[in-house]
Amino acid sequence: MSIVFVLVCVAIAIGILIYIGMWTVYLDMVTDHCDTYAWGTFAQFEREYAKRQWEQQADFPQSHFSVWMNLHHNSEIHADIIKFDDVGMLLNPMDFLLFKLWEKNHMYKKPSGERPGHWEKE
Repeated sequence: MSIVFVLVCVAIAIGILIYIGMWTVYLDMVTDHCDTYAWGTFAQFEREYAKRQWEQQADFPQSHFSVWMNLHHNSEIHADIIKFDDVGMLLNPMDFLLFKLWEKNHMYKKPSGERPGHWEKE
């Protein structure tokens, strides 16, 4: 057996373990921070997300919040917590992967024309 094959297998195994760790932290965050939670799918996530008007806060630029009657956030995507109408959404590992890819493409984009920051010279 080639050493390259063994290294590739080890790298894949490490990647899978890291991903499973991310998924279990996500499950823990939702169940700890939401009084009510239920299993959903990525398709359900997309439908629920499209139903709401979202805002971003200066303190949390990579999170989305939906305010209900200016009282509290009854729907949010923040710190790996997905919540719609005060119900946390749990996703299976494949749907969570689709969510993370969606999140990277939709929530972390900088506005067009914004240039990356530079260190200031003292």
